[in-house]
Amino acid sequence: MLMSLLSTARIRDLASLPGRSEVTLAGLVLGKSEAIVKSGKLAGKRMARFRLEDLTGHVGVTCFPRTWEECGARIEDGAVLVCRARLEEGSEEPALLLEEAYTVDEALARFVGCVVVRIGAEDAHLLPGLRAAVERHRGKSPLYLQVTGEDGRNRRIRAGGDLSIEISERFAREIDGLLGRGRLRLARI
Repeated sequence: MLMSLLSTARIRDLASLPGRSEVTLAGLVLGKSEAIVKSGKLAGKRMARFRLEDLTGHVGVTCFPRTWEECGARIEDGAVLVCRARLEEGSEEPALLLEEAYTVDEALARFVGCVVVRIGAEDAHLLPGLRAAVERHRGKSPLYLQVTGEDGRNRRIRAGGDLSIEISERFAREIDGLLGRGRLRLARI
């Protein structure tokens, strides 16, 4: 759930983006292989390649030595990571050059933004449950309600300062259970 919220694109959509586009993708690391650079100024340094997979597909990722030194410890087969990368230019298939990789918890801790919960007039009876969920997950991220009025117009309303929350997988699952899937999203402010 949060993996898709932390991503700026889906893997199946990478082919439609121009080369050198920066994307943030969350997914599962598979098929990691390490290598040593054989020539040039980086000769003798370690690098890696792996496949990143989300629910829409998979993409090859290259991790050059500088990035490998910074985040190689996180890159293991079976790890779920949030990767910031650039789309390789001129390759037949989409491929990525890794710039940063974080665990989901690290990515959430670094996220600067707010949580938006979409509700409608028909959800009025669920508001006490929503407030209780927010109170169980207090934190620093602002909470906004995107309310669809009876006139069909959407309005974004900032919840009170006492209703700021900690963004977490548990909170997302609780909101999904209360309101249904797709009612929560992250937004940069």
